[in-house]
Amino acid sequence: MVGCSSIWHQSVGKAVRSVGSCLPIVILGLAGATLIISGAFGLPPREVVLDATSNKMTDRMVKDGIQSTCAAVKPYPGDLGSTAKYRYDDFELSFTYQGPYGCVTFKLIEGGTCGDFSLYSPTFNPANRAANFLGDPGNSGNGREMSVILNNGQQITVVVNDRIGNATADCRMTLARVIGPAAHDFDSSGTSDIAWRQNGTGAVALWAMNGATVAGTASLGTVPANWSIVGQGDFNADGRDDLLWRDAASGTVAIWFLDAPTVKSTAIVASVSNNWAIVGVHDFNGDSKADLLWRDTNGNLAVWYMDGAQVLGAGFLAQVPTEWSVAGVADFDGDGRGDILWRNTNTGAVAIWFYEGAFAGSLVATVPTSWSIVATGHFAASASAHIVWRDPSGNIAIWGMDGALINTTRMLGTVPTNWVLIGTGDFNADGFADLLWRDTNTGTVAIWFMRFETVSSTAVIGTVPTDWVIQNVNAN
Repeated sequence: MVGCSSIWHQSVGKAVRSVGSCLPIVILGLAGATLIISGAFGLPPREVVLDATSNKMTDRMVKDGIQSTCAAVKPYPGDLGSTAKYRYDDFELSFTYQGPYGCVTFKLIEGGTCGDFSLYSPTFNPANRAANFLGDPGNSGNGREMSVILNNGQQITVVVNDRIGNATADCRMTLARVIGPAAHDFDSSGTSDIAWRQNGTGAVALWAMNGATVAGTASLGTVPANWSIVGQGDFNADGRDDLLWRDAASGTVAIWFLDAPTVKSTAIVASVSNNWAIVGVHDFNGDSKADLLWRDTNGNLAVWYMDGAQVLGAGFLAQVPTEWSVAGVADFDGDGRGDILWRNTNTGAVAIWFYEGAFAGSLVATVPTSWSIVATGHFAASASAHIVWRDPSGNIAIWGMDGALINTTRMLGTVPTNWVLIGTGDFNADGFADLLWRDTNTGTVAIWFMRFETVSSTAVIGTVPTDWVIQNVNAN
């Protein structure tokens, strides 16, 4: 996978994004990999210890079960009303946000059994916790996350506190800053889950995941075979991903709003001619609500901006020659909004359209067509998504991206071709996307747990009859 061609520009309603010259592509072996932190504001996980030397405050915030999202500012949930003393720290995690305006996600990786976190700007006053409040995850527990709109240069104070008044035991918490929320999180646990569909019967089921352990299973019902799951995303900004359906016969689009393990409600969105296909699901306008990317058989591209099942607005983007296919939708520049990854099926050229109020695109590189883009995800402490490649021999490689620039390339190994990469997701709530695999011969499901663009460990989840198909589509 080598070579860079001349820069390609495509602008739709906005000035062209400047990329500069192509970077050389260097293949790094899996062994001895170094820590790479890329992007304008990607920050590594941070550990905070609450002990006898920590600050103390009287009372603490109530956990109201409502996760903060970028869709609307969450009001302060109130105080517990206790006279107990709670340890807290608001100094080590204060920083000036240096990224672009947009939606930013914070996640509690470890320590959720003994502590909580919340966000303030610019400062925190323990005697008036409602002042300057920005948001919180709503609940305690490992993997809990929250999102908030931030401005470049904004002063942020992350407050961590223990949950037990007058506690004597130390509380250690690890917090990841500026990351993407876990894809396929149907129960707001902070870990990705797995959706299943049985061929023939149309039965739908969910696996609630905790690392490589299936923490719970649920049957969601049976749907006629003419309906297919064509996407997943959080359409109503409740912190839980939903299922997007399409009727192949009528073109009707519908959404199942999930509060796993149940379907909270269902809604019809619209009916669209079947010459149009949904080619991406992502938040394009930074409101924490998933939107729809459409393309027709002539190459026309359009976007629907969604609010739940309501189409708030629709826009035609461009007509793109059909030899260019949409290879993925992910956030490649760390602004919290989806960008479009393109691949030219004739030449092997790769390009990205960045959303900045409108779309402006640039060529990334040209790669032999024997290599295919098989996934995207955030595999390092970076706000920029990565690209996963595979060739016919089963070789797996990953590109670490910073916008349209390739920061790093790594070979992850070779996998027998009967194993198919189903998608990505953060299954162990460590802030890094993982790779979900399926053996097409036996039905065995496995996960590669990723960390800093390398495989940290692997695990087999279980074996499921091959008439059950994993539906984790649009995992970014």
